[in-house]
Amino acid sequence: MPPRPSRGRASSSRAASWAAALSLLLLASAPSVTAAPGHGSERSSTPGPAASPRTGLSAARTLYRVAFTESGLPTGTNWTVSFRTLNRTGPHRTLVFSAPNGTYSFRVARLLGEVPSPESGNVTVAGGPSVVAVSFRPVPVYVATFDERGLPVGTNWSVSVGGVRAAGGTANLSVPADPGNYSYVVGPVAGFVASPSAGSVNLSASNVTVAIGFTPNLYTVAFVEAGLANGTAWSVRLNGTLATSTSSYVDFSEPTGLFSYDVLPEFGYTSDLGSGDLEVDAENVTVPVTFTPVVYLLTFEETGLSGNVSWNVSVRGVVHASTARSLNFSLTDGIYNYSVGSPPGFFAASTGGTITILGANVTVLLRFAPTIDPVEFLETGLPTGDSWSVTVGNSTRTSDTSSVVFGLSDGTYGFAVDPPPGFTATPARGNVTVDNSAVTQDVAFQALPPPEYPVVFSEGGLPAGVPWAIWLNGTIRNATGSTLVFQEPNGTYPYAVGTPEGYRPTSLSGNVTVEGAPAEVNVTFFAALLGEYEVAFVEEGLPDGTNWSVSFGPYFLADTGPILEFPATNGTYAYRIGPVPGYRPVATFGNVTVNGRDLRENVAFSAVAPSLFAITFSEVGLPNGTNWAVTIDPTTANATGGTIEFLESNGSYTYAIDAVDGYAPSPSHGSVAVNGTTVPVDVRFSAPPRPPGFSFAGLSSDAGLAILLGVVAAGVLAVVWVRRRFRRSQGPEPSDAPVEAAPAGPGAPR
Repeated sequence: MPPRPSRGRASSSRAASWAAALSLLLLASAPSVTAAPGHGSERSSTPGPAASPRTGLSAARTLYRVAFTESGLPTGTNWTVSFRTLNRTGPHRTLVFSAPNGTYSFRVARLLGEVPSPESGNVTVAGGPSVVAVSFRPVPVYVATFDERGLPVGTNWSVSVGGVRAAGGTANLSVPADPGNYSYVVGPVAGFVASPSAGSVNLSASNVTVAIGFTPNLYTVAFVEAGLANGTAWSVRLNGTLATSTSSYVDFSEPTGLFSYDVLPEFGYTSDLGSGDLEVDAENVTVPVTFTPVVYLLTFEETGLSGNVSWNVSVRGVVHASTARSLNFSLTDGIYNYSVGSPPGFFAASTGGTITILGANVTVLLRFAPTIDPVEFLETGLPTGDSWSVTVGNSTRTSDTSSVVFGLSDGTYGFAVDPPPGFTATPARGNVTVDNSAVTQDVAFQALPPPEYPVVFSEGGLPAGVPWAIWLNGTIRNATGSTLVFQEPNGTYPYAVGTPEGYRPTSLSGNVTVEGAPAEVNVTFFAALLGEYEVAFVEEGLPDGTNWSVSFGPYFLADTGPILEFPATNGTYAYRIGPVPGYRPVATFGNVTVNGRDLRENVAFSAVAPSLFAITFSEVGLPNGTNWAVTIDPTTANATGGTIEFLESNGSYTYAIDAVDGYAPSPSHGSVAVNGTTVPVDVRFSAPPRPPGFSFAGLSSDAGLAILLGVVAAGVLAVVWVRRRFRRSQGPEPSDAPVEAAPAGPGAPR
């Protein structure tokens, strides 16, 4: 072994000579010599005589060459060896270190697809150079692919696999590795949480794909109101979600982003905030809303009453009476049901209805007529506002509401119904019999199908027998001839041209208008450029005429037709489907590959529905101000007006309607299905019939019946007496003829 460094003066010249001789012998076989000063530092030098003990330096340490030689790697491949505390990397076959005598550990770094042998071990330096032969053998390379979902397009994210990090703004990241098990960690992304955020992948025998889902962090968006009466329900729609509250605030939970909102109008109030956009920027948001009540005048004006006759109107259970021609209510914005109280001896052409007050005063005209017997023709099936007519005897009456009312005396009368254009009536004619009571005759209208006209598409430019297609108003037809014929009623319809491979139309889509006659559209094709193909995106699920768009490579197209087509040569292209309000595509983006032929990509949309819908119960037949109730378990709602409303999500619900003081509801119970829209339920209460135009306020039913019978008896005696007087003075009695009261006006009930 090398001589130890001197710790003091030499004991004799013989010892010094021995040390010098031994140093010279070792240096002759070593590549370099390091002199070791007394404090322990080393430096390189060329071989020479040993330092004299008198200089203060210790005896020199000898370093020997340690060479690592590789085989199996392609020429010029960088490889790395860790020896002692040094790392050396190079493209050479041999990496060289120096070390004094001793045993040292080493490690050869793996290369992608190459495994060294030995990969680690020990090398012993014993008075001469050492060589370690390292052979590399190829191994399979497997790829760990991480697919993300939930991040906005272009958002940078990262993942580390076994210490190797991949990052980017694409939807997937890949890390290649030699066979083995590796742990991975998903890097943080501001505003999002990854799931899973860490784990392991087994790349022992194959590639592995790991799905990473990102969900946004949510923040509170609070709309805070001021000005509403305590307990008033108010609603806000944010980002398509409707929320209702009876407190002073409405809360939402939303991620970072820009969102549209609507503060829904409240009956009787105006707000300083309607619709707009707000931004959530990684913190909670508070939006103040101020409501102010507004009052307008609802005036009822009567015609047809004579003398000092009192009449009344009830609005939401509040009754106002008057002997003048008009009476007033002070009300805020809203929808109100009203009912008209007929004074004795008269009946109202309209016994009630619904009034909407929206930012202005409203006047309602009421017509009264002497009571005979009302005969009401009640229609169903017509659009609101369509006019229809009924003829009874020699009198014809027209209405744009749901009813036509005649005043008739006892007897049997023939009638005929005149429907508006495009409808048929059932029954179209018949008889009604009046027998001392009101009569209702139901009339059902059914729409006639509109006439259809040919829509002819004529093509030019295609060789005989080449197939082509047209999409028109939701229908696709194919042909190999020169024409395609559709049948459509009047209207304007979008169309799109389906192109055969190798040809292009001069216009891909358009509109055609049918106006009571056949319509023709000429479609001209031309040969496509060599090597150019069509990529067609075909939508389904959107209403006709809805605008939608596609970004394809460097192109962007938007249209209301079902097909968007792009020119493309061979290659792979990225595409993105544009947003459509109220709908979402199944896939927002993707890639298509053009390989020597035209390509068709289907785009399916689905509607985004609101969460709550109204179930509206509307009653007829109860006296004004009568309380009634509906139960949809476990909730019971009461009202003295004509409508009770529940807000429910999609699903099936059972209901029950209570009987009211001798009035039986029809239906009394049942079930309704909510499926993305409002559900109306009509409820009719029935009771023993009473003659119209009379009421017995404050009397029991027995006392009222006694008075009614007395009045009827007196009336019969009076009629007999008058008719006998008439016979005596005029001769033979004439045949019966229809007797009518004053005609019903536009206020007739619907």
